[in-house]
Amino acid sequence: MLQKHNLYEDAIRAGFKAERPDLDNINESNPWAAVLAHIERSHAAMEEIYKLDKSGDLWKEPGKALITQRLTDAAEMLAALYNVAWRPLRPATMM
Repeated sequence: MLQKHNLYEDAIRAGFKAERPDLDNINESNPWAAVLAHIERSHAAMEEIYKLDKSGDLWKEPGKALITQRLTDAAEMLAALYNVAWRPLRPATMM
């Protein structure tokens, strides 16, 4: 599916937001709530994915848009978790 839609790093990077208010305040000592919120966002998209698959649109532009959005959200979440893990370790001169 990624090949069919030409969804490679550059396509995901184009929509990537380095700062998102919902991900900027992850609790560094317990990021579980943010992880659960991400899982819930992903789960919420499943019905739409099934509808697009059934209609054949998953292989067309609507499917590409939804898959791109979900992959971008996942990349932003992963980046936010990396940042949260790094926050307590960064040198004082970078704060």
